[in-house]
Amino acid sequence: MEFEDRANAVAKFGFTLRQARFLVTVMLHSGVCLQRQYATFAGIVLGEKTRRFFAKLVRLRYASAYPCRHNRGHVYQVHHKGLYRAIGDTDSRHRRPLSVARVVENLMLLDAVLAEPDLVWLATDHDKAVHLTALTPIDEARLPLLGIGKPATKGRPALVRKFPIGIDLRGRALLVYLATDGEFGRFRAFVHRNFEVLQNLPAWTLRIVVPPWPEGLGGRYEEVPERSSRAPSGRWSSTSCAGISRSAGSWPAVITKPRTRSGSTTRNTASRRLDSKRSTTAG
Repeated sequence: MEFEDRANAVAKFGFTLRQARFLVTVMLHSGVCLQRQYATFAGIVLGEKTRRFFAKLVRLRYASAYPCRHNRGHVYQVHHKGLYRAIGDTDSRHRRPLSVARVVENLMLLDAVLAEPDLVWLATDHDKAVHLTALTPIDEARLPLLGIGKPATKGRPALVRKFPIGIDLRGRALLVYLATDGEFGRFRAFVHRNFEVLQNLPAWTLRIVVPPWPEGLGGRYEEVPERSSRAPSGRWSSTSCAGISRSAGSWPAVITKPRTRSGSTTRNTASRRLDSKRSTTAG
């Protein structure tokens, strides 16, 4: 199912096409969102239109609202089964209870996706398989070995966090990695898992998204590729953000910090667990 097909299906629930596109983006990538993220997506001022839209989501039980700390707005979890069924992802993990840490991570991930509105974002294994087999010579049967799709081997599958891939009109790929701590082993495993994909893409960039805490985390991640003898070759594509910058090197990466103003991503974004106790759960 293509993105516009999903948006048209969601619009039938009584949303404008712009609102439906935003909801599809949220359901595919995070399951949770903030009002200011919709305003960013729609290119509008955060005002009455945005507040009415989110009030409608809560009133019709398509989403639940959870207060942030210090009365700084709400976090909204889109959980309605019918909406997820409409986009072909009825059993999405984003409908499930979320810890505060996972809420924060998902909000950061959504920020990264919204920062690149011109890319075609691939969130599901099916979407990744269709596009990557068209862009690269990788055989579809090998994709489960690269973390895309379910492995053919029996046994309990490894719990691997999956991140979206963005593709531009020229075929350049943007891979996103969410770094929330100094555990570089997981990052190296991510690079190893995507090594074959990176080698076969015509052009690519790896964006490492880091939170504002702990201080200096982004700089530490910038040093990891330089210490790796197996880093795929490519052009270093770096950006300066919140004091993080690099000069020319041999490994494409972009270090990005999410916004930290009122109502944005912080460690304590949600004041309580988003769980089955919510009173507005539907579907």
